[in-house]
Amino acid sequence: MSSLANQLPLGTLLWMWTHPRKGTLVTLLFPEGEVREMRVHQRDEATSQSEVGRIPAKSVAALQAAARLILTRPSTFPSGATTEGFSLAIQTGASPLPERWVNVQTLAADPAMSAFRQQVLTARAQAEGGRFAWRSLAGRLFFLLLAVSLGICWLIVRDWRAGDRLERTAERVSGTVVQREGKSGFDQDKSIRVRLVPSHGPAQEAKIKQYLSAENWASASVGSTVQLLYLPSENQTFVASDILRWQHDKKWIPLFPLLLVLLGLSFLIFFPRYRVGAHSDGQEYLVVGDTVVGDDKDLPVSRLTLNITRFLWKF
Repeated sequence: MSSLANQLPLGTLLWMWTHPRKGTLVTLLFPEGEVREMRVHQRDEATSQSEVGRIPAKSVAALQAAARLILTRPSTFPSGATTEGFSLAIQTGASPLPERWVNVQTLAADPAMSAFRQQVLTARAQAEGGRFAWRSLAGRLFFLLLAVSLGICWLIVRDWRAGDRLERTAERVSGTVVQREGKSGFDQDKSIRVRLVPSHGPAQEAKIKQYLSAENWASASVGSTVQLLYLPSENQTFVASDILRWQHDKKWIPLFPLLLVLLGLSFLIFFPRYRVGAHSDGQEYLVVGDTVVGDDKDLPVSRLTLNITRFLWKF
């Protein structure tokens, strides 16, 4: 830990979680109340440091006092440690830096270190903020799902208004099918071409693709008659039964954004303890308390690599 403490202000507390495969996470508590974290992954070329938040300076002073008592019996971090553990140090300007190490399996047998860890967890939770903080995974998911839900609601309202206007202003006419295109009723490119005679204007042909159901496509044989809704102002033509059915069926669509909001609320309720940290290269890791439970760098293909690939694919 001594190498991590270089150039830190005097009185800075360092609480480090270390894992033989997952690397380390160091919680830094500065005398003025700032809380930061340093992340060192096995694949990292440089240490990443990110802001966590702030706590009152008097809280840091209390932690400093507790740390000094613990460090009256310092221990040495084991070289090439193969087990998970925690260590505590405080920047005093001395070399080597006093440090206390404890194995995860024996943490319960060290009341002083166990109590200090709980104090660090309390300080981190205070600095990180609640469920709606940016570092909160639950908060991010909630706001993302809320934004998607609002966007879907806007589309629904716009479609409702367009459908109501179509029902009010469209002219109801009969048309004759002159052509049918598509491989089946479930073909996304299916369409029918009809010939109609509006009440005002000459006979014309129209291609109907939007809102066309599989059933009406299948029954639209050449020469058959179909009831249409014709909108002269926009020169649009629809199969009447499809519009009426769509107007009825889409009353259930608002349940989808509602389910998304409920899903977001469930994240806030059940997953508020998961926090997100960022490496210097933009990849992220997941923290619970003072330990890392997941990291983009542990994946065979990192999220950063996927994002770069998507960007380059556009060209």
